Amino acid sequence: MLLEMAQVRDSRTLLPWLVTRLVDISDSTVAAAAWELGSTDACSVDSDTDACRLDDECLHLVALATRTARGTIVTANPDLERALRRMPLTSLDSTSDAAVPEMLRREGTRRWLALRLVHRQKMVGALGLFQRDSDEPSTTEMLQLVANQLAAVIANERAIEEIRRLQQRLDSSQGMPRPAPGTPVVSEADIRRFERSNIAAALEATGGRVYGRGGAAELLGLKPTTLASRLKKLGLPTRT
Repeated sequence: MLLEMAQVRDSRTLLPWLVTRLVDISDSTVAAAAWELGSTDACSVDSDTDACRLDDECLHLVALATRTARGTIVTANPDLERALRRMPLTSLDSTSDAAVPEMLRREGTRRWLALRLVHRQKMVGALGLFQRDSDEPSTTEMLQLVANQLAAVIANERAIEEIRRLQQRLDSSQGMPRPAPGTPVVSEADIRRFERSNIAAALEATGGRVYGRGGAAELLGLKPTTLASRLKKLGLPTRT
């Protein structure tokens, strides 16, 4: 499973496949779900998500797979999707059936196993299993390995998106006319800080690699030698 996961770089493709596999490999698993951490602004229209509003962020459902009474695995379950679409962070600390929707309890679910998706000490989401029986230690260990790899995929995607956003801002600022008198301007120091942050984000997304396909130079649209010179000047670590 881990080898197959490594071939997929797009979390939107990986997540539905992963939760389906997690249900498929264990007869005791009634459902598997994956959430990404996001702003609670999206929860403001939901009357049943008051618990989410206690925090700045909560978990947003992005993939779900369930096992029907006949043993068929499905990825579309509107009623369960509504029940799980928003998840307060406090739910991850509970192993009781209080975190289990009523419709899953009727299917015999007795245990809720949840793992945070954490990459470099930053949480990006969560992975959860709804089970009929208590899991063995090996199941938890396996799920932790899967969660670690999944967290890295999501974190790298977000880093690349942030690089693109920063690059667009930089391109826009370079193409703008001179500001009118009295308009606040960006200082040289701020520009240097922005450049350092942008390059550091590129290195983060590529694991410190500068050269070659998928390297930081390609990501930033710079010649590798030009980027290497800037890295040396900024004192940023790299790898070839």
